[in-house]
Amino acid sequence: MALTQLPSLRSEVYQRNIAALARQQPVECEQINAVELSDSTTHTKGRDGTPTFRLLNGAGRQYWLGHSSMPATSSPALLTEFMFGSGNVLLPSMGHGGEVKHLLGRMAPHQAIFTWDADPLIPALALRLHDFSGDILMGRVVIAVGPEAGEALNRVFEAYPTHLPPTKIFGAPHLNPAVLHELQTHAEAVAARQQQSLTQATAQLTAEIAAHPSEPPSTRRRIMILSSIIDPEVAHVAEALAGTAEELDLCCAAHIADRPAHVHLLAAARQIRELMPQVVILLNQAKGEWGHLLDGAESCTTWCVSPRADRPELARHRAPDEPIYAVTPPLAKQLESADPNHAKVRILGPAADRRLFRPLTLDDEDRAKYGSDVAVILSAADFSPEAVGLKWDSHQQLLSEIVGLLRENPQRVDVAAADRVIESASRRTRITLDSGEVRAQLARFISAGIAPTLTVLELIRKLPTDQVRVKLWGSNWDLHGAAAAISTGPPPSHEERNKIYNAAHIIVHVRNDDWHRQHLLDALAAGASVLSHKEQQPATPDDPSWQDVWTAVPRFSTPSQAAATIRHWLKDAAAKSTAVAPARQIVLREHSIEKRLQTLLGNENS
Repeated sequence: MALTQLPSLRSEVYQRNIAALARQQPVECEQINAVELSDSTTHTKGRDGTPTFRLLNGAGRQYWLGHSSMPATSSPALLTEFMFGSGNVLLPSMGHGGEVKHLLGRMAPHQAIFTWDADPLIPALALRLHDFSGDILMGRVVIAVGPEAGEALNRVFEAYPTHLPPTKIFGAPHLNPAVLHELQTHAEAVAARQQQSLTQATAQLTAEIAAHPSEPPSTRRRIMILSSIIDPEVAHVAEALAGTAEELDLCCAAHIADRPAHVHLLAAARQIRELMPQVVILLNQAKGEWGHLLDGAESCTTWCVSPRADRPELARHRAPDEPIYAVTPPLAKQLESADPNHAKVRILGPAADRRLFRPLTLDDEDRAKYGSDVAVILSAADFSPEAVGLKWDSHQQLLSEIVGLLRENPQRVDVAAADRVIESASRRTRITLDSGEVRAQLARFISAGIAPTLTVLELIRKLPTDQVRVKLWGSNWDLHGAAAAISTGPPPSHEERNKIYNAAHIIVHVRNDDWHRQHLLDALAAGASVLSHKEQQPATPDDPSWQDVWTAVPRFSTPSQAAATIRHWLKDAAAKSTAVAPARQIVLREHSIEKRLQTLLGNENS
């Protein structure tokens, strides 16, 4: 069968892959694109209906591409036990491409997959079956080809000079152990050379930066947002700060470890050398963690934006006079207690990115998809002992009793209330809980999982869906009876959240502890009518970043209260607008990323 006769073999997929490869790896692109497919290469479908190829080996016998006749089934099955870790990995062949695709979905954005094939025919076929173009451009898929693995792997580092070498090799079952051992030997030698190259280049660049102090700005201060901490929240905040700086026409660049090429210090050093920043905003890090790379900066300010900032390294490397902010009071206290000097940590709370969360004019399709009378964005808790990680029968019985007690009174509870529920369940079951670790685990699960889930379920019961259209956005609602029928989809992206905020008449915000205040600010910035659950840890005078919003936002204590307010607001739109307007005005005025950027730059009054 001619290759073009199968509609599932989309030539545009191959063209996108080749275009991406030409930009990133021109040598490998030329090798792969020069491959001519002969009549001995047959495009067909596997036994599971997946498009694939059959090839002829040297003995004239046919075999499946990737050595699997059922690639959609075999790819996840083969990789079930593969512990890829937190670094980059090497696959001894691109094969069908299914293993690469499966791993990309499981690995973090900063991790890369290297593949090596002696014969460029293999990637030439795989690139016709899967669209890897975006991952090739991001440096997440690195393709090595050539008869000698060491030479091929060394060559790809010319295209990706700041990539870390792979630290794990997938031992494909079809490989001869001797071949796998030889590949591992080559890979280890390449890794040693690349690590040496990275170390030498970083040292040289650091010396260059020290020898060329930053020059005064011609017109504007040069600002850099910087972090080597791998953390999705850091990536989100950095993008928001950099985007806002661009809108304000500030000379600003951002560098974070959000892709494989940015993980090693050399990548950051290159950008520091290029910009020679005078003002540096560090996220979840202290200046001292960067050695001498930031010595030329006039000022460095740290903003700790997630729990991952609570690290011993940060406390050890923080200078006594170095300004540091934390996004919540508990995090500030943790950082202060870890600092040997117990230097003060100021509060700079979460903020809404008005580039992402803003009023929209939705088309009919989006309004139908995202619209409802009431929307709740929250992933439900799985109440099973397995989900909580409880293995002892006594602990499982205790959990069952806790769930029963909370079903009787599904209120939002703080940690102290969670402890009381545990004590009540312990008395009823006559089970003594001696483990402080298990007690803390249960308390967290009550306050952050069981109670919010039951609050939503009780609210649904009080808002019959034949009268009020309710949509739930998040995972695990299919585990909870009536909620399954109105479960709309998995946790939404930022773009989808903004559409929900704009399309729904009312947003009910249930889980509003310290690390979920962000969603409340986002919804208010988008213009949503928000009804928020009573906070488990109310704002205090040492939390100025939150006190004003919390005073203004409409709140409820019980599902019955929430249901009454919802019915009132659905009948009286003017009352709804009047109730929500003060909180939104405060968010736009005091809790935007622009305001946070001004504070971090020392321009609070600008």
